[in-house]
Amino acid sequence: MESQPEVVIAIRAQLKVDDVTRFTYQVQRLIGGAALTRFISLVNHQPTQEHALFVFAKVDTTMHIEHVVPIYEDIKFSGVNETTFEIFPHQQQRSQTISPSQLSSPRLLNSFVFETPSTDCLKNVVRHVGVALATAQAEGFSPGVSHRWAEGYVPTSPRVPHVTYLPELSPNSNSFQHVKTRDDESSGPVRVRKARESSYNPLVSYVTQQTTSGGEYDPVAFMTLKESWVASQMKAREAQFTRAFPLTILTGTWNVNGKKPEEPLDDWLLATDASPDVVAVGFQELDLSAEAFFLQETDRTQPWEDSIMRTLSKRNSYVMILSRQLVGMLLVVCTLEKHVKHVREVASTAAGVGIMGMMGNKGGVAIRMVLYDSTVCIVNAHLNAHSQRVERRNQDYHELCKRLLFNNDYDIFSHDHLLWIGDLNYRLDLGNTEVRKKVKEKDYNYLLEYDQLRLQVKRGLAFDKFIEGPINFAPTYKYDVFSEEYDTSEKGRVPSWCDRILWRGDNIRQLTYTRHELMSSDHRPVSSLFQMEIKEVIALKRATVYQEIVKRLDKMENECMPDAAISQNNVIFGDVTYLKPAIHLLEIENTSKVVVRYQFIPKLDQKRISKPWLDVRPPYGMMLPGEKVNIRLKVFVDHVWAPEFNSGDERLEDILVLHLDKGKDYFVTVSGNWLKSAFGNALENLVRFPGPMRFADERTALLDNECLSIPKELWRLVDYIYKKGMFEPELFLGSGISDEMDLIRELLDTGRSFDEFKGSIHSMAETLILFLDSLTEPVVPASLYKQALDSTSAPLAATSAAAASASGGGGGGGGSVGGGPGGGGGSGIAAGSITTAASAHAKAIVSYFPAVHYNVFYYIMAFLREVLRRPFNKLKPDQAAFLFSSVMIRRNRYGGGLASVRKSRTTNDSHKAAKSLFLLQFLGGCGSGSGSGSYLSLNTNNNNNNNNNNNIHPPHNSSSNNSNNNNSNNNELQQPTAATTTATTTETSPPTNSSTLTPTPHHHTVTTT
Repeated sequence: MESQPEVVIAIRAQLKVDDVTRFTYQVQRLIGGAALTRFISLVNHQPTQEHALFVFAKVDTTMHIEHVVPIYEDIKFSGVNETTFEIFPHQQQRSQTISPSQLSSPRLLNSFVFETPSTDCLKNVVRHVGVALATAQAEGFSPGVSHRWAEGYVPTSPRVPHVTYLPELSPNSNSFQHVKTRDDESSGPVRVRKARESSYNPLVSYVTQQTTSGGEYDPVAFMTLKESWVASQMKAREAQFTRAFPLTILTGTWNVNGKKPEEPLDDWLLATDASPDVVAVGFQELDLSAEAFFLQETDRTQPWEDSIMRTLSKRNSYVMILSRQLVGMLLVVCTLEKHVKHVREVASTAAGVGIMGMMGNKGGVAIRMVLYDSTVCIVNAHLNAHSQRVERRNQDYHELCKRLLFNNDYDIFSHDHLLWIGDLNYRLDLGNTEVRKKVKEKDYNYLLEYDQLRLQVKRGLAFDKFIEGPINFAPTYKYDVFSEEYDTSEKGRVPSWCDRILWRGDNIRQLTYTRHELMSSDHRPVSSLFQMEIKEVIALKRATVYQEIVKRLDKMENECMPDAAISQNNVIFGDVTYLKPAIHLLEIENTSKVVVRYQFIPKLDQKRISKPWLDVRPPYGMMLPGEKVNIRLKVFVDHVWAPEFNSGDERLEDILVLHLDKGKDYFVTVSGNWLKSAFGNALENLVRFPGPMRFADERTALLDNECLSIPKELWRLVDYIYKKGMFEPELFLGSGISDEMDLIRELLDTGRSFDEFKGSIHSMAETLILFLDSLTEPVVPASLYKQALDSTSAPLAATSAAAASASGGGGGGGGSVGGGPGGGGGSGIAAGSITTAASAHAKAIVSYFPAVHYNVFYYIMAFLREVLRRPFNKLKPDQAAFLFSSVMIRRNRYGGGLASVRKSRTTNDSHKAAKSLFLLQFLGGCGSGSGSGSYLSLNTNNNNNNNNNNNIHPPHNSSSNNSNNNNSNNNELQQPTAATTTATTTETSPPTNSSTLTPTPHHHTVTTT
């Protein structure tokens, strides 16, 4: 039988935050003649979509992990009878420790046998495990390549009978038994971290069954297609077998500006007359520290959770269903205790929308659940700031809509009720004086005519079909702390309604919408009480409707052979460019008199229905007679496949096979024209071509001794930012706009002038980051990845206050290395972490870089040092190091398939810190007090007399300008040397003066200004 919520909750407490359960069942494990009660869960690791079967044993009141069986591509799964199944793990996973009592069953040495309580249970297990197995086979999951996350789980109790250790998960291979996670139980108010999660719900919309990636062949999903179609028909007729009743939900949002709980929350959370059935509270800017920003973790969550539970307990008995945090965003969902047993399928997700989606300081978190038989989803978001960034806020909204996915099955719109709360940061397009005057007059209707959010909704640019109730309260931002006065600082920000609550769905009514006078932050909290119509299934009526639908379907299926018409057999996409999706719709029509079940199937000897760069949705489906279906074909070339296309090893050509169940096959050819790009290319290749990469040809390539020192694309990006963006606030912290970045890539690839670009400097900055991230071989060669990280742990010298101050350069100290521009610097990696020994070690490693990597590395370091000298952009050394190290220092993601891509994207916190520290050693002394106003050059020529590089020198080309310089050290900023060549574009050649950073043909000689 399916496990009770308390069992699932106990199991969830054993799992880490990125690991979710697909199902949990109580079963009997058959060992010899014994039947032992166990609980099995299929666990999905969300970042990589890898699965493992967990076996739990209950000892007293505690759940213990007995086995972890990764779902590799060669795992065997078979049904013994209608209620029993057997799993044969990978041959290297077989039990290492066998007790004498187990020897009576030879089969046990090679397999696990479980007996389920019902046929339906077994069907559900088969369906989910089959999907996991199909994914494993498609991706080639195998030991040593995948499932590294599973190594963090080991059997947790030697008291469990018949415990066996898998070799890869034995205690000898893990020095820790259990890692506490965000979902662990802790002291404080009673809380339930997760209720029943991800079990099958026949009321979920049929569309959610069609979200499987088109490139993956999923035979199990096709086998259950009939069941899915029946579920969609049940959804359409659910009014015939459900009853509806009202429940209330209180939502609240507050940007706390980094504050801890300083005042009671009663006026906010207890403002309603009666106790709401559900409470959902969202926070933003919970933690503004550098640790939260970089490591995306915070210790500020617990105090706020405790404060919420203490407040709610003053009126009634509430249980926390789940909380989810992303940097400064926190969402907490609670219900009255009497409803807990009716809550199931609880899940959460999060997505950052900062630069490259890495900086989680902006983004969203979401929690979903099934309440009785209705689905509810709450989103808490923090969008981009600043009045002029309306388009970027719209983009944030659309990005969150796409990326907030639960278990890769449900998006936020696949729910009966959707509530969106948060600091959306939309402002008023009016002058400060006029706004403050109208606020005093309480003329809110006048002000709302200039409210950016309402204007965007009206134009259909964001929050389409969302509803917001009347606003009858003053703007909630920005106040002086503990004051009723709007911002009196020099900036004098315009008061605005940044904090909003919207909803989408039928049968939901807003009862209240107001602000509250808590003053510890520069925002005022907002709340809204809703009444929702909740459904509950009447089992007998549901069974009657179900039988009617199945009988009708069976009758249609048995009448005659299926047939269909397809709109075209040859799909031509035309020109395709990097990171720009191309979409084509293919129409299929059921021309027969029976129900047609269709699916795209792999070609002979292949495992995928299409090449990975081609997505087909839906990959399978069902049509009634006369029904038409549009199949979306999408070509999308990213950093994984761009190198293959740029080199000519891959072509935009594929053939799709559309199969009709009990019918014939149709063949659809897909083709397009790839336009070469500097993105997804190698540094060594980019410096060989003086002209635009779109038109690059071997006939125009430079000789080895003529190559540019750095790619012209890198120079153009840096030069533009240097000329126009050095004083831009939040440079490299704000994110760009997609359309603008598409244009920048096109200008770079075609060599057209940047005069055509009229967009934000943040788009140019993010394009620079994306360019470095797209390189086939990172700037710090992958072969030196480990050495670079190890260099940061060189023996630390004793660090005095004077040494720390010296690290602060002219910036004046503070926690960040370099002190930050203008003496700023919050908490970060301590200046004392950088020692002379570690710095020398790091420089020695850089000396081993290939020539172009060496040049690019020091070119970027010189540029960042110049950026950090400008205090107005507010970029701090530790921030610059964190961002650039994430793209310059990484494992090589190419050549190892999707598994290597995932591995390169998965970096633990210690690696993040080490990578940042490596770059920080080249950014020290970047305060605002040195070099301001002068143009500078980074001379990295070899210096035998005074280079402090442990006698390890960079490789040289015979034509390189590497003369000794007895008066300067390596890595010191000097007057620029004259460049002998410049980038070839339609722009005029860049002069060698104080406003340019020019690539030259000399290895190890980089000129910067």
